[in-house]
Amino acid sequence: MNNQQKKKRKLNLPDAYVILFAILLIAALLTYIIPAGSFDRETSENGIDVIVPDSYSQIEQQPTSVIDIFRSIQDGLIGGAGLIFLVLIIGGAFAVIEKTGAIDNLIMKTIRGTQNKEWMLIIIVASLFSTFGALGIIVNAVIAFIPIGKF
Repeated sequence: MNNQQKKKRKLNLPDAYVILFAILLIAALLTYIIPAGSFDRETSENGIDVIVPDSYSQIEQQPTSVIDIFRSIQDGLIGGAGLIFLVLIIGGAFAVIEKTGAIDNLIMKTIRGTQNKEWMLIIIVASLFSTFGALGIIVNAVIAFIPIGKF
């Protein structure tokens, strides 16, 4: 084998779905190994469930079945549907806006306006995200702003 063939045989990272499914299988297998347990809980004055200290007790083992493994994928998608939908819609909206070039122009104009004053740019961005986060406007939506960081 020559060097070119050795370079082509590099170990590639598997797809994200393969990694997630492997983690799911490991977690399912651990339900057979790790003993099941539970804590007693009580409701505080604020209406929040609080764990009672030193109240751990083992309960009957309930390992997952093969059907439960695949059902957990559906249950996870249903439980996270709001966040998944939010990320897809905001991500799609950003993709449309990015195709128009509006985001690139805004970023370049902001960079030109704060040239040699990088600290001002950092303060402006941090202030915007802090204000919107404190007001609850972009609590989960910040995930969709990640593509802006590629510049």
